[in-house]
This record gives sequence, C-alpha cells and structure tokens, in this order.
Amino acid sequence: MAGSSETTSFADQSASLMMLNVKPHQNLTLDIDSSRYPEALRPMIECLRFSPLAQALTMAESVPLVHLSKARLGFATTEGLVDLDLISSSALIEMFYQMGFIGDISFLSKFKKSILPPMWNGPFMLLFKSFSERVAGSTSAKISCARFWSVIVKRALTHFQVLVAEDSVIAVIPFLQTSSFETSDPTKFIFVGSILEAMLLNVPTDNVIMNEY
Repeated sequence: MAGSSETTSFADQSASLMMLNVKPHQNLTLDIDSSRYPEALRPMIECLRFSPLAQALTMAESVPLVHLSKARLGFATTEGLVDLDLISSSALIEMFYQMGFIGDISFLSKFKKSILPPMWNGPFMLLFKSFSERVAGSTSAKISCARFWSVIVKRALTHFQVLVAEDSVIAVIPFLQTSSFETSDPTKFIFVGSILEAMLLNVPTDNVIMNEY
C-alpha cells in the first residue's frame, strides 16, 4: 500500500504543474542515414554514423510532457547549474575565436551558411541543430534540450517505477527533416580539404561510400 500511495502522490503533484512546450526546431534528433543527404555530405555522415557521437545524436525517449516539464522546472530552480537558455550568441562566437577561428563571424548564421564548404558546413549544421539551443525571445514556457531531458526522465520513471497514465500527453521530440536540409554552394570554394584520418578510423574498411571517397 505504501508504494501505491507514493505513486498517487507523485501523479497528483505532477498534474498541478505548469505544462511547458518543447522548442520545435532545436536539440533535434538526427537521421544519420547518409542516403537521405546531398551527395557531397555522405562521407561525413558516414563518419558521424560510426563515431562515438552517433548515440548522442540519435537518442530520445517518449515520456509524458508533464514529467518533462517537472524536470525542467526543477532544474531552473537549482543553484550552481548552467542554464543553456542564458548562453548568448556572443558567447558562442567568442568560443569559435578561442578555438582559433580567424575571420568575421558577427552573426552565427554567417559562420554556418557561408564560410565552410558543404562537406564541413553540413556536419557543423547537424551538430549545431542536434546539440545546441538558440537563444531568442522568451524562454519561460519552453523546455531547453528536451531531447536530452527525455532520456533522463525516462530513466527516472523506470528507476522509480512511476506509473504513467494512459491518457498522458506525450512530449513530441523534434526530428530533423532531411528533405529540407540545405548546405553551402560547393562551387564557391576552391579548397575543401580532406576528412581527418582520426574520423575515418571508426568506419569499416568495406564501407562503399567511404571507399568511393
């Protein structure tokens, strides 16, 4: 009976929480099937598919929106943690300069769309869309990094054996639409460079796309 009472109490508390929305175009779940991307990107997509990043790029869980909201609201009131909603574009730009980039990147869009050849522009866009959050407008009713939170919440629900109501609203985790994915114009670059050997090491030697590359 004690276990049942605790579960009921948890459900009652969750029902009274404010429901947050998932940001629709951020922290996306990626499709790393290279056949769905422009030909110029396929070697890099294969590198991502066999890289240690593959799980982080594709993992997401189906969880009730109310529990996802509770986790995000609890995080927002915890001291000493970095809130991604408070990281500005200027801070991201400064990070690129610290990494050694030379050039004008007054706007992140300029860096993403025009500076890199497609083979490098594409993966940067994918990593940016999958891992980051854009800072724009009010974020008070939005869930930052909802995809990552869904994994945490799913494990918590499983660990504590929380009963989920059948009529629970399930959070919709955004998925990258590869059909509308765009890259920079390859004809504007006279030098593209080669994929680093360290990136090739994880790809099987019989991989058709990489052998053609």
